[in-house]
Amino acid sequence: MTVSSATLKSLAVTPKSSLVVPGSTQQFNATGTFSDKSFQVLNQYVTWSIADTSGTNVATVNTTGVVTGNSAGTARVTAKSGSLSASASIAVEGSALTGIQVAPQSTSVPETIELSFTANGMFADSNQLDLTSIVTWTSSAPSVATVSNASNSNGVATGVAMGNTTIGASFQGQSDSAALTVTNATLVSITVTPANSIISLGASQQFTAQGEFSDGSLIRLTNQVIWSSSDPAVAVVKSSGVASSASIGTTTIKASLNGVSGTTVLSVQ
Repeated sequence: MTVSSATLKSLAVTPKSSLVVPGSTQQFNATGTFSDKSFQVLNQYVTWSIADTSGTNVATVNTTGVVTGNSAGTARVTAKSGSLSASASIAVEGSALTGIQVAPQSTSVPETIELSFTANGMFADSNQLDLTSIVTWTSSAPSVATVSNASNSNGVATGVAMGNTTIGASFQGQSDSAALTVTNATLVSITVTPANSIISLGASQQFTAQGEFSDGSLIRLTNQVIWSSSDPAVAVVKSSGVASSASIGTTTIKASLNGVSGTTVLSVQ
């Protein structure tokens, strides 16, 4: 036996996606790439975890990467070693996947602005399941718009430059696509809702931001704007638009993007 001084450089989990029925299992493998360019399956040496992306108790994973389907839904399976990690997707359903439908089917987005797409899976038993978080997303023209496969932003397309592209979603041999046009429309105004809200001390409030553009389009910008509170001693606001009360008083909640802003008043009683 030769003992090497090579260090682990990256991890990969395969298969990248899988579809199982409740009660069945799927073996996932964690393959490590080392500094000497060698490869090794590390199933029993990594830490496995699973996180439901829809439903409850969708599946479980054991210490060697074997996933057992429990109930209908989707989940992410992750293998971790130190600071390195890799993930794969799994869907649990009782019948075969017969199709995927991407929505919206045709839309537009201004340059630099994000727009969310969803992927709905249709199954042979007539059930449907949201597969947005586990399909593989692609853009036919990344120079026009990109689309994310990252956790918590799956299916989020970002306009890059004026033009047309096709946003695709694929999973387990099924696929669908949608048309996306990127425009040069500019942000005109931002509306923050709810307006003039009142909450009790200790409570929180979710605010949303909607942008109106020069072409008349309306786009939800809640996760893209920069949120701020004029008086953090009264309430602080997170990047998600959730304001948490800190003391009794009044503060102005502001959402800003590309030099445009919108405000509303929050009172804590």
